[in-house]
Amino acid sequence: MLLIMAAIIALLPLVSCTDSTPAPPEEVAKESPDDVETPPTTPADEKVPPDKPAPEPAPEPDIVLPNIFFTTPETWTDAVIIGTGEEVAGITGNTDLYVAAWLFNDGTVDIEHPSVTLHIDGEFVKNLQLKEDIPAGDGVLVCVCLIELPDTVSLAEGDHEFSFTADYQQAVKESDESDNIITATVYVPSIKLVLPDIEPFLIDGKASIIIDHPGQDYKSITIKAGIANTGNAPATDVVVDLKKNRISLHQWNVGEIPASEHVILEVTLGEIIEQFYRPAGSQTLELECELSTDAEEIDTKNNNATVSDLVIALKPTPRREPQSDTETKLQEAFDNCTWYTNHNKEELLDIAKEVLKDVPVQWNTIKLDLLPFDKYNDIFAETYGETEVEKELIKEWLAVEKYKGISFCTGSIVSPLVYIREGTIMQVLPPLIQNAAMTHYAQRSYNGYRIGGLIYADRLAASLLEAYSISIMREKYGLDGLVNMSISLDAIPNLTLIGTYWETVNLRRIWAIAVEEGYPEGRLPSETLLEVYMKLTGKPDPTSYLEELDMKGDHLDTSAIVSVLYWRMVDKELTMLPESIAEKIGTDEMLSLDELISYQNIAVLP
Repeated sequence: MLLIMAAIIALLPLVSCTDSTPAPPEEVAKESPDDVETPPTTPADEKVPPDKPAPEPAPEPDIVLPNIFFTTPETWTDAVIIGTGEEVAGITGNTDLYVAAWLFNDGTVDIEHPSVTLHIDGEFVKNLQLKEDIPAGDGVLVCVCLIELPDTVSLAEGDHEFSFTADYQQAVKESDESDNIITATVYVPSIKLVLPDIEPFLIDGKASIIIDHPGQDYKSITIKAGIANTGNAPATDVVVDLKKNRISLHQWNVGEIPASEHVILEVTLGEIIEQFYRPAGSQTLELECELSTDAEEIDTKNNNATVSDLVIALKPTPRREPQSDTETKLQEAFDNCTWYTNHNKEELLDIAKEVLKDVPVQWNTIKLDLLPFDKYNDIFAETYGETEVEKELIKEWLAVEKYKGISFCTGSIVSPLVYIREGTIMQVLPPLIQNAAMTHYAQRSYNGYRIGGLIYADRLAASLLEAYSISIMREKYGLDGLVNMSISLDAIPNLTLIGTYWETVNLRRIWAIAVEEGYPEGRLPSETLLEVYMKLTGKPDPTSYLEELDMKGDHLDTSAIVSVLYWRMVDKELTMLPESIAEKIGTDEMLSLDELISYQNIAVLP
């Protein structure tokens, strides 16, 4: 035990005093190996020469915490400055405005990607995460481009308070946390962006989308769209989209628009007609323009425009100067909504004779009676109703059909009596012409008329002569569809062409004739219609002819015909009927000539 304690005491100076000199080697060697356990040799011991002491461990350095703060470089006039990108950040050719501050690190370690918060006029604007580290003993530029500020920030020209806060997340442990904010009032000049700015352009100061009606072919109707670059740099790769109900109708790849310049784009309706559904009448179209690349522009909120009340229609057919007193009366009757009764029925007959002067109608055999609304309804009901219930139902039906021109005929083919309900010329002239056609058919070929009555040949003759009269008035008098006005068809053509009633059957037959004669969009010449009419009325048995027409009619592209019918429009404001005329028709509503016309066969004939 005494030997062990002596060995421990001999080793104490080597363990507790790191600054004492170790005993010489010879003194250690003199001790008995039985009394002291020799320590194992280490690599460190091998590197120390036996004649030199072991090196002392180096003292640990004192740890200095970093401190980041904003400072003013010698070349700056203030702690926060404003200038162009070239002046502030050294970005060659950059004329955008930047606001900047200098963030310094006086610690002994680098700071990785410090964060900075920007406030303007006391309001938070954005957080910044610097892309570069701040080396120890050095600083970095903190700058923000004013045109890249959020849309909620609007900097008017004048003084504004800018405040930068470093390490707003307190991710860096610093020796001083109180000097991380710098605030300064800076004058902000008017910000002029060097960027393009594309937006819809008002053509002729009216609208960004206009409709041009150059002629009488609806396919040549042109849609024009205006696009301007109101910025101060060229706009490249400009794409403009014309839409309806958010569906693209046409797209223009414009290319480049120089600064402060505009372009007017065009597309004809014939190029995009398949994109439309019932295109005639008042339309609402949308215009959308953008840069197809990722290029920036001053404002992306002004790239769209919506234009309503665009009338896509044909212009009125120019009227010729009246060539006779009867033609003058005809035009005045349409313009003035002349109301025809038995007191002025001779004028109506003169007009009908003028229109059908090339058709050998025996007018001297026809008696005409124009009856007031209620009286006509009563006589019609008494003629065709067998029971009182049937008569009342007929009267109710006639009362509903108050806008439509209605007639019926009694007597014999030698001396027919035609009853027509009083009305305007567009209500009374069509039924008068129809009855004249059936009378002429019966007198010219009674056998064909008698057989044809079972298969609506007599009604086909009536519709053909009505179509002929429309063509005559269009060709000779410049009256498009009996009147020089807009015709609102709504769903009537679609219903008319798919029905089974005699009117619809014969409308399909006439359209089949139009297609066969080379006029798939209607507008048959009057001479063609007269030839077909005379051919039909000269047949002793029209059965096979009508069967052939029916077969062709069953294969008509009715949707295309409906589209054509919707194009039967002219660009003119609605003509409202005088209150006195509306009262006679039996309505206290504002009624237009257009609405009145839409109830007549003339709206759907080729």
